[in-house]
Amino acid sequence: LFYLFDFATLFWQAFALLWVIVVVQGWIVLPALGLAGPVWTWGRRAVVTELLHKIIYAFATVSFFFLLL
Repeated sequence: LFYLFDFATLFWQAFALLWVIVVVQGWIVLPALGLAGPVWTWGRRAVVTELLHKIIYAFATVSFFFLLL
């Protein structure tokens, strides 16, 4: 059923879209509101850690959503 309706493609598209939305929110909106400093002041380790956390968050969220389908 997962491949019958091409949910595999939809899964990765939803994952990529959610990841982009979360990254934009963290890297643009928060500094614009003064809640965080600019991304280039964070350091490499902080940026990589945040990217990995947001990848895990997006994957888990989309996975759970598709389990509900």
